[in-house]
Amino acid sequence: AAPLRPSFVGGGGKSSAVNPLRTSLLLTWVFSVCPFGERGATMSEPALRFESADGQDVHARKASFRQPIVHMKGFGSKIDWTAENTAFLETYVKAIVESKPGTIAWDGDNHGPNSFTCAVLLVLEEHKRRGAPTPDLLMFKYLQDKDVAGFQDGWEKVLREAGQRARVILVDKDKAVREEFEGVEEAKAGLLAWELDYVALGLQGLRITGASRIIFLGGGAVPLTEIKMKYRVGGLRECWLVPASRPRGAGGA
Repeated sequence: AAPLRPSFVGGGGKSSAVNPLRTSLLLTWVFSVCPFGERGATMSEPALRFESADGQDVHARKASFRQPIVHMKGFGSKIDWTAENTAFLETYVKAIVESKPGTIAWDGDNHGPNSFTCAVLLVLEEHKRRGAPTPDLLMFKYLQDKDVAGFQDGWEKVLREAGQRARVILVDKDKAVREEFEGVEEAKAGLLAWELDYVALGLQGLRITGASRIIFLGGGAVPLTEIKMKYRVGGLRECWLVPASRPRGAGGA
């Protein structure tokens, strides 16, 4: 079988900055190797279906998710596609696909060529290549986020190109932070305000789906806190970390 690794990414070890040409090539590659169905196919309905986290009975909603559910997480930006990181991306995609997910979920990150979200199309393509059922797509997004419009436009375009649809569950930020950190104020220690928001969103997603498996492509304080807090309350059976690096100063490891 052809490798997932794009041929233009090669040697040289870690670089200190993102290569614009490599980024452009990666974006071109992601779209060229993932032509689900007919390229540019039109759909009569929007690719994204939005719903409120508070708009449905919790048990009814959980029953609506195809099982098993795998949560994808990782660096949302600034991944430099060195040969090492590209090999990690291949491992990441393989780990998700071999989990045989009925649903893959992630926490509201925009689609981007230097984000773990570039793996979404690769996961779908690998399912297609193996003749496996295509998993459902599920995202979580804060209702109050200022970039909801950009998020919607970006994913709408990407998913329409791929002939796919996704559910987006909108979460109230204030309620999420209050609910997830109530009684565990010590968990906030050392975290910036935006990190607290991301942790709460990730925990809300896991709470809503009841999923027991997370697979990371790199990460820093946010995933580490999520893991600690989720294990504290129980329910998280498996957490896999595929290492990835970012340029110095970009954060994480």
